[in-house]
Amino acid sequence: DGYLWTGAVGGLYRYPITDSGALGKAELVLDTFTLKIEPSKDGSYWLATNDGLFHLDAELNTISHNEHTKLIPDSAGEGAVLDVIESHSGQVFVANWRGGLTQLVDEHQGIFKQIGIKGDARGIKANSNIYSLKEDKNNQLWIGTMDGVNRYDVKSDRIYHYTLQLHNNQPNVTVYYVFIDGNELYLATSNGVYQYHALTDTFKHHALPL
Repeated sequence: DGYLWTGAVGGLYRYPITDSGALGKAELVLDTFTLKIEPSKDGSYWLATNDGLFHLDAELNTISHNEHTKLIPDSAGEGAVLDVIESHSGQVFVANWRGGLTQLVDEHQGIFKQIGIKGDARGIKANSNIYSLKEDKNNQLWIGTMDGVNRYDVKSDRIYHYTLQLHNNQPNVTVYYVFIDGNELYLATSNGVYQYHALTDTFKHHALPL
């Protein structure tokens, strides 16, 4: 869009890019720490911040702001949103610091649906940090956590959990990033790289060279 966006402790900044490729003077857009900018199909922006979820219009005016007390009904966690994603169908999902995964229902009323709340046996732990959200071309939402990865089938509301542990005594595998390129899906983890094989619904481990 002709701008370079940067998130810093002091807030969200936007740098205009000139025709020559040089960066212009920084403009402060939001005075809170922003961890993720997710463009929406309508030209607006979803922002994951340390002060909850923001929604800005194309002119960078605030459409809505929902603090963690609305994102996480039991007020678990410190309030930061680590990631936000808008699915191909327009649904918005939010990864909360130590608060699990929530789905936006009504941004103006501050209504969110918790997915994988405490005690939910389907796999997502409400007290587990979620580091990465990605949607594949089959509309499956992949959720990288401190305890492996989850695949959420939104249509059927089913969750599939993959621990990624290679043996019983292995510590939990943390998934920091989910990378999707066409039919290929890779996980960047605390135990090297994992590659997903859709035909067998399994992951192959690739140890990194020392």
